Amino acid sequence: MENLFNLMSENSGKDEISSLIISFARHLGELVRTNCNGKWYLPLDNEENVNFNNPVIIGHSPIKNLEFAPISVMRAFALRRKPGTLKKAVDAQIHIKPIGLSDLGEEYLDNHKLVRV
Repeated sequence: MENLFNLMSENSGKDEISSLIISFARHLGELVRTNCNGKWYLPLDNEENVNFNNPVIIGHSPIKNLEFAPISVMRAFALRRKPGTLKKAVDAQIHIKPIGLSDLGEEYLDNHKLVRV
């Protein structure tokens, strides 16, 4: 998909690239939906949601309410054109790895000295 996007957007103007982003995002979303048993959802309940009024895929992950935002992913790829961006974005949603936070302590300033608790 990345190579095709690059070929189709070569020598294109801003409006044409924006249209391509939406078209490719639809396809990317459908790939995640069909291969991961997700469904399309339009978040309209919370205007503070980063994906408010943008179609997302939900139900594709064991993490409840996790939203995959294909338009945001395609926009990110279109800006940087870094190979592997789409695969990494999908993998991050599908093959989630827990992180340990137990080693993190609380830090605060005490009389202009950083103290770690």
